Amino acid sequence: DIGTYGKILGGGMPIGAIAAKAEFMDHLAPNGSVYQAGTLSGNPIAMACGLATLKELRKKDFYTHIKDLGQHFDTSIANLQKEREDLPFSFSRIDSLFWFSFGSKETPKTPDEIDKNSAAAYKDVFHHLLQSGVYLAPSAYEVGFLSLAHTKVDIDKFCKAIKNL
Repeated sequence: DIGTYGKILGGGMPIGAIAAKAEFMDHLAPNGSVYQAGTLSGNPIAMACGLATLKELRKKDFYTHIKDLGQHFDTSIANLQKEREDLPFSFSRIDSLFWFSFGSKETPKTPDEIDKNSAAAYKDVFHHLLQSGVYLAPSAYEVGFLSLAHTKVDIDKFCKAIKNL
């Protein structure tokens, strides 16, 4: 009944939002007794970024882009796993969010299921990718995100770099 949204609204800037029916929102000040505030609440730069992000999402049909790009990613990774059976890793994707776990073909469902050996294997993969011009988060415990800026060429470059490990 209550939705919360974080940095995605501001394209990575510090912004958040709460959405709910009026019967819940009316409990927040100034109408209600629940005080809500933050250091950056209503920050004009973050709000401008939020507005620009929402306009871009509507203009460029983000969801169709992510669906098409995600399908290309899934197919490319499946092909890569067939080509590099000697390289154990799992891949999981839900819409724009994706996650790799290196060192095992079992897909962990939570961070505590990530094998400690996977974290060590990820370190080598991370540095190889970085030298190949591909940047992922530096931790085996973080997820990645597809965006409007990504293209099929980016996915292909990523897969080629993994293939050349």
